[in-house]
Parts: sequence; C-alpha cells; structure tokens
Amino acid sequence: MKTTITNRGLTSLALAMLLAGLFTAAPLPAAENAKAPAPATEEFNGPFAGWKNLKTDFGAKGDGKADDTAALKTALENVKNGQVLYLPAGTYRITAPLVWENRLGVALLGEDPTTTTIRYDGPAGEAMLTCHGVS
Repeated sequence: MKTTITNRGLTSLALAMLLAGLFTAAPLPAAENAKAPAPATEEFNGPFAGWKNLKTDFGAKGDGKADDTAALKTALENVKNGQVLYLPAGTYRITAPLVWENRLGVALLGEDPTTTTIRYDGPAGEAMLTCHGVS
C-alpha cells in the first residue's frame, strides 16, 4: 500500500506532535536569553575621495528650482568605470531624459532616500533615465 503525505497532512502531523509535547522549545541559556540590544541606526560612511560629487564636481544646484539636467548629463558621461556618482542631499530637477551608456562597476548613490530626489519635469511619457550597457 502506497502512502502519500500532502502539505495538509504534514501540517496536521506537526500540529499533533506539538500538542502531544513532542516538539518543545528548549529555553535559551541565560546569556542568550538576555534582552538583545536595540539595533544600531544606519551610519553613512561617505562620500569618499574617489567618488564624483554631482554638486562640487559637476555644478548641480540641487535646490529643486534650477535645471540640473546639464550637470547630471555631464556627470553620467564623465563617470569612469568603477566610480561612484554621489548625489548629496537635495532635489535635482531635470527637464529632459538622460542616457547612461557603456559603464562597468558604476553606481549612482544618493546621500539619503529621504533627502535626495531627482525630480523629472521633462516631456510626459518619456523615460527619466535609460541605461545601455551599464552595470
């Protein structure tokens, strides 16, 4: 006779074993059972000297009013393989689609997701950023 156990059967079996006391959770040793410390807040370690800064290296304003399209376009064209393009806190307004091409090991990194924004004020229905051969 062939017996088939389904997920429902396994769940029922596990529940029955738990109720029967076959599965018990052993208490943790006192040191491991002590209250765990609260997780540390995230710490930003950067920008580093090798990173390219959108404001200081490429002249972006990041004030939400100025058009930062040219600065961001120039930055994307000039970031070399293996480099990071760093966007300090600010709102970077762009008015045209951007294209990032043929780069390896690059990163576009904002200071903080709550304080760094790229706002697109370009043509409706267009892609804000297109990447070709970027990893």
